[in-house]
Formats: sequence, C-alpha cells, structure tokens
Amino acid sequence: MILCLYALQNGGVETYYYRLASEYLKQKNEKITLILLNKSVNSEFYDKFTKVANICFYSEFLYGSNLSIPISIHALFPFKNKNKSLFGLLRGKSIAHVATGFEFVLIQKILCKYGLNIPITMGMYHIKEFSFKVPNKMPYFEKTNRTIFRELRRSRILFNDTVSMKFNNISPFNIDDSTVFPIGIDIKENSYNPSSFDNVISICSIGRLVRFKTYNLWMLNVIRELIDNGNKVNYHIYGYGELDNEIKNKIDDLGLNDSVFLMGEIDYSDFSKVVSKYNLFIGSGTALLESAACGVPSIIAIESIQEPYTYGYISDVPGISYNTDDMYKKVAVADIIESYCKLNDDGRKFLSSKNYIKAKEFSISNNIKEFDLLKNNDTYVGRYNYYIYLLSFNFILFASKFNMVDWYKSRYE
Repeated sequence: MILCLYALQNGGVETYYYRLASEYLKQKNEKITLILLNKSVNSEFYDKFTKVANICFYSEFLYGSNLSIPISIHALFPFKNKNKSLFGLLRGKSIAHVATGFEFVLIQKILCKYGLNIPITMGMYHIKEFSFKVPNKMPYFEKTNRTIFRELRRSRILFNDTVSMKFNNISPFNIDDSTVFPIGIDIKENSYNPSSFDNVISICSIGRLVRFKTYNLWMLNVIRELIDNGNKVNYHIYGYGELDNEIKNKIDDLGLNDSVFLMGEIDYSDFSKVVSKYNLFIGSGTALLESAACGVPSIIAIESIQEPYTYGYISDVPGISYNTDDMYKKVAVADIIESYCKLNDDGRKFLSSKNYIKAKEFSISNNIKEFDLLKNNDTYVGRYNYYIYLLSFNFILFASKFNMVDWYKSRYE
C-alpha cells in the first residue's frame, strides 16, 4: 500500500495514516510506503512513523532534490531516471491512497514514470474539499480536481454514511456510488474513573486551531455561561494554529484566565494519557472517536457552525456520521455539560461506557479489509495536463498570498 501526505504533522489525517500503517504491518507483516510532499515534518512523529512505514519524499524523484522550494514549484522539474531504491518502495504495492486532488496528480505521475499500474483511491476528509465555491471562472487545477473526484466512483472513499447526501445538495454532480466506511481508531481499555476527579469539571479539546473548527471560539462563551450559572468548570485547549491569538484575546475579554488554558501541541503518542485526565472531551474528527475509545464522554463539535450547539455525545448519534451540520436535532452545548455536572459517579460511568461501546464501531482493524476490497478497481486514467495543472495551482497560490484572490484561503470555512 502507498500513502501520500502533503506534510507530516499532528493532524487528523496524519494520525489516521499512522494507525493505518501500524495495523497494516500488524495484519500483513509488511510496511506501507509513505510519500511526503513537504520536507517540513514533526520530527518526533516522523521518527515514530519510520517504525511502521518506509518513508520517502517526492523531491527524491526529481532533479534538484536538495533544494528547499515549495513542492508545487519543484514538481515542475524533470524527473530523474528510475532509481532502484525508490522503485523498491513502489514495486509490489497493490493500491495507493490520497486525500486531495493535488496529491492524486503527483502520485499518478510517479506511478506512470515507473510503469506501475495500480488503482489510486481518494478519501474525502472534509466535505468542502471538492465543493467550495469559486467566484468567477474555476481555475484549471480545481476543475481537474473535481473531475478526478467525480470519475473515481468506487475508488472515492467517504468516511460517513450521510456525507454523500449533503455533498449532492451543494455540488453539480452525484457521489452516491462511493465506497463508504468509517475512519478507524485504536480501541484501548476503558480506564475512565469518575471518582478520581475533583469537584471541578475538567473539559478538553485536542486538535488544530483552524478557522473551520469554530468550537475553539464559541466554547469560550459556553465556559463563561457555565461559570456564571454557578458551575465549577475549566477548559484546556491542546493544539496550534491560526486561531491562537484570537483565542488568547477572547480569553482575556471574557475574564477566563483562571478557567481556560491554551496548553500547546501534544505528541500523538500522548493522546490517550492526556485525554484520560479529563471529565469530558469536546471536538470533531478522529480525535472525538479516540477520546471516546478511552472511555471519556465525548461531545460532538459540529464543524463550521457559529453557535454553540451539538448533537450530543458520540453515543447519541446513529450510524457513523456525526461531523457535519443539519443531520440531527441539536441541543445547546452548555445544557449537555450542565447535565453532566449533575450526574453522580454511577451516571458518569454509564455515560463513559456508552461512549466506549460506540467507539468500537470504528475499529482500525476493519479498514485494512475495506482497502483490500478496492485493490481490483480499474486504474483511473485522467485526461489532464500535469504541467498546466501545476502552473494553474501555483498561480492561485501566488495570487492568494498577495490577496489578489480571497476564496482559496477561506475555502473550508
């Protein structure tokens, strides 16, 4: 199996790939190959990843591999002649997986150069990845991304069972013929013990502080409301990103310096140890599932909504869909937390057990079987020009950097 990542950081897709690689090695006694597009890596995570995967950089396939330039520009350089060691990392693999159209185009180019004919699957890790609005004329690279995504059919992977309906409502094409299975997580022993906590309810979030994860901001209002209503609560935020300063300023404005704390980034290997120290977790993506898999009652933070509402705990939703708006009836996040504050230890243990049982539906062991079923899919041959694609992509990056276009930076909001 071949995986491709733009950069190796502590994000949801990256940590999923790590779990996937670990489980693949466990089940098949074989390392996957991970191709990184960006040389900037989290060094601790990289060292850990090398134990379960063979890692190389896309730049190694190109002339000028020692240059420190963006991959979107470097990918325009000529390819080196076949390299025996790099070929060894690709040969014998039966499937590849990517998360974006950009990754797809670059990986397909490598496979073509090395004469390898294997199917490439593409996961939809954010509903707006192929549906965000582009004012005026859509650029060549984005038109190509959407064409690839549309034509992959069964090699297009959705990670919940309602995203196709939502996507179909905002996109000109239908994706009902996709493969659907949930992102897998490791299931650990439920060690949640409510009696070990003090009388202050501790809540945490773990994840990137990015704009579409709007709960990082509105949770501060929730904490203020809970405290004003006489509840003893605190909130610890783990992660890094563009919202850092905005969150700090809002903490000051709301007078929450004694109750809300920015804890910085944590190493992925410490996730279970950290999250298990808290009464409650609130978040989205795989972090939500992983906290529930530790037995921590986990409140769903619906992405991109501006008001503090939720579907409840992960155990409250049917099926494998929970992340996007307008799926189920919503309740106020403050009400959910206030109800938890009133529970005794037995009630909290029962809630922990419900979340833990729900998390088991997302076991990583099932994902390897799902990918195996896609190995015999037809290889997609795209009708696009690799170099025009890259020139188009670089033009938009340049224009976005100098504020000549504004839609690209805000495409996930």
